Amino acid sequence: MLIFLYPAALILALLALSLWFYFDGRNRITAWLKGLLSGSVLLYLLSLLGSGLSGEALWVTLVRDLILLALIPSLLKYFKGDRRIFFFSLLLTLVVVAWYESRQAEQALAQMSEQRQEPAVGDASAEGDTEDGSKAAGAGEPDWEYLVDISEGVSPDALQRLAKAYGLQWRKAFDMQHPERTDLDEYYLLDLPGEQAGDSEKAQEISALLIEEGLADWIEENERVQIGPIEAKLPAPRRRDYGIDDPELQRLWAFDLMSINELYGFLRLMPIEARKTALIAILDTGIDAGHEDLKEQYRSTRPAYDRDVREHGTHCAGIAAAVSNNGIGIASFAPSTGYVEVTSIKVLSDYGTGRQSRIVQGILEAADLGADVISLSLGGPSSPSKQRAYEDAVAYARKAGAIVVVAAGNDNRNAKGYAPANVRGVITVSAVDTLGNKASFSNTVQDLPQAVAAPGVAIFSTTPGDHYKAFSGTSMATPYVAGLIALMKSYKPDLSADEAYRILYQTGRDTPAGKRTGRLIQPAACMRALLKQ
Repeated sequence: MLIFLYPAALILALLALSLWFYFDGRNRITAWLKGLLSGSVLLYLLSLLGSGLSGEALWVTLVRDLILLALIPSLLKYFKGDRRIFFFSLLLTLVVVAWYESRQAEQALAQMSEQRQEPAVGDASAEGDTEDGSKAAGAGEPDWEYLVDISEGVSPDALQRLAKAYGLQWRKAFDMQHPERTDLDEYYLLDLPGEQAGDSEKAQEISALLIEEGLADWIEENERVQIGPIEAKLPAPRRRDYGIDDPELQRLWAFDLMSINELYGFLRLMPIEARKTALIAILDTGIDAGHEDLKEQYRSTRPAYDRDVREHGTHCAGIAAAVSNNGIGIASFAPSTGYVEVTSIKVLSDYGTGRQSRIVQGILEAADLGADVISLSLGGPSSPSKQRAYEDAVAYARKAGAIVVVAAGNDNRNAKGYAPANVRGVITVSAVDTLGNKASFSNTVQDLPQAVAAPGVAIFSTTPGDHYKAFSGTSMATPYVAGLIALMKSYKPDLSADEAYRILYQTGRDTPAGKRTGRLIQPAACMRALLKQ
């Protein structure tokens, strides 16, 4: 496969260029090495272009490899005076680069594989063009631009005629276990041909035609979302006796703001036992399934979801469900194992971006898995009038008993203009700082029906490879709320989203920003109110 050929070509180019520098002045050898270098670079470019990487990943890989080609031979030439050191360094460098590049190629292949979905209607093949002209997910899958809700009773053949007339690609958008519970089984993904992609006039023409001919009830852009955590410097450690032995507790300043020592004390004395282990689904960049402070409470559903290049998903997972009282790392609201567990549904690429359709599919997947809480630390600007697919997905999740928790966004604007923060039926989360003030970046939530606040500045949590870092963002505030609701559902499995929000609001603490942040969650008071019921 070409995706594994380009690392080999890069290694050959590095070898040729390094030896060229070493044998500089020996005309016969350098002439042969120039030819080898030219051929290997050409092979590298051809194999990279044919690797199936997306445009963004392609450019990142190319820039990274060009830096290696410029840097490594330049450094090695300083050792040319000592033959043994030069060739040992060259061999060691090539082995390290070969390992790294092969690993990157494997990860890219896994990323492309996990993005494959079911073929379009009328075809059972796994990839390529289907018999009815739609495009199955697989090699060369387009970056689908539009979501179309086909009118009831309209056959795929009618859509196919329009697709042929305009050269469109299309396929069924979503898959779910209970299509009778939602209209999302009537949604299709539509994509304009390459030269027309992004042509708003052509898109409007096709949209109008779909509506005029009665083929579609609804059309919306398949909007792109992106995560953007802010790496942060931790405040001074705060020492407090929480009665558990996790060594990094002093870095969790937010535990003081939320009085987590009271939560742990209350749960220790509570004679009522948790009735279930509640499942939190983190829809994000993946989770490092083998992390030392997560693996005891991690449930794997697909191997492709159990890795995280971007760190974001693993960081959120630690906030929501790090294993407490295990002598390792940090802690979460659950005082020990048995209360909550966490799973990953990878809806964002290794570059932190994704389309609305993949997030909607992730919500459906989480609901079908039986998730108690679905945590979405992602989003982007969008009009509330364009969120029908999101709203249908959240309604599907609520019918399955899941509570959907969503980040407000990090642009210091009104979250009513951000999706899925503005979607009906979710609980939206703003971020506060170490003093309980609105975080400078946090969107405001005063115009949303169900919103609360949680700490989101310099939050210390898990990152891949048994590491830990501090990030800031409403992305970090969201899993605090998701983890608390999961703890609530471990005691009351039939807790609804509306009940959960009512308790969070009634037991929360006012912040200086008032309605602009919503009330700051107070887990101990929340659990007392829940268990009094």
